[in-house]
Amino acid sequence: MATSKNSGSCTPKDCRDCETRHASALGGLNEEALAILDKGKSAVSVAKGEILFRVGDLATGLYCVGKGLIKTEVEGALGESRILNISSPGDFVGYTSVFNGGHQNSTASASEDSELCFIPSEALEELISKHPEFARSLLTKIVHDVKRAQKRLLDHEKNAFQRVAESVLFLVGRFPNHNWTRKEIADWAGTATETAIRVLSEFASEGWLRLEGRKIFIENREQLLKLAGVSPGQKSSLD
Repeated sequence: MATSKNSGSCTPKDCRDCETRHASALGGLNEEALAILDKGKSAVSVAKGEILFRVGDLATGLYCVGKGLIKTEVEGALGESRILNISSPGDFVGYTSVFNGGHQNSTASASEDSELCFIPSEALEELISKHPEFARSLLTKIVHDVKRAQKRLLDHEKNAFQRVAESVLFLVGRFPNHNWTRKEIADWAGTATETAIRVLSEFASEGWLRLEGRKIFIENREQLLKLAGVSPGQKSSLD
């Protein structure tokens, strides 16, 4: 796997012209606030499979996804990968480490060719001090993501069938155009790849999924929700 990112290969758009800004915490910012971002940010392009940052890297800012998908993961106690989050256009990446002036506590890589804007810590600090509404919006996003990850990672009562059902509902349901690997399904579920493959096959035999090569299609979402123990409208790690 490649381990470099290409910064400066693409020119960042002005924030006011960015189509994805309104899907993020930047959506409500005025012209003055956008000018603070524009003078400090830089563009970063990351090819599929490349690393954006690793555990232990110095956190000097955060990234806003403009195009593509970014996968954030950590290593479990036994050395296994656990996916924390999948970030799509409008999402921020790397925010959990940047505000304490520390180091990255996770590894982020591109699940597909991606383009991002890097916002340095200095610009963030100026933005937060002058526009506290941005801080509130960003904090709301951070709390939501952390709660979702904690709920999923700390739920030890669910069996492999329930966890794989949740994994499929989130990854395939939310990002249906991406070909998720069996390993990624397993890493999100917190189970072995071999187990995920077996469970997916059983789901397909029940008619709940359709498998066409690497592609996974959900055929019976209601049954998967029931298996995952999620009622329609219930808050869960799928939200």
